[in-house]
Amino acid sequence: MSQIPIVQLDVNLSETKKTKLLIYENDDADLISDTFCEKYNLSDDKRNYLRELIEDKINQFVSKKANMI
Repeated sequence: MSQIPIVQLDVNLSETKKTKLLIYENDDADLISDTFCEKYNLSDDKRNYLRELIEDKINQFVSKKANMI
């Protein structure tokens, strides 16, 4: 069974280049941000921002899911 992403982030890499980053419920924000920023050669500041954003999105999803129970 394949997982369904909980959120899709549109990440601007430059003024003319952007990419999509799919986040899943059980993703590790540190691992995802490290891997993504290494792949696209992004700074530590951007890595930290992306990690916090991913953590927030996962936490929002988990909270909404808990409220549905």
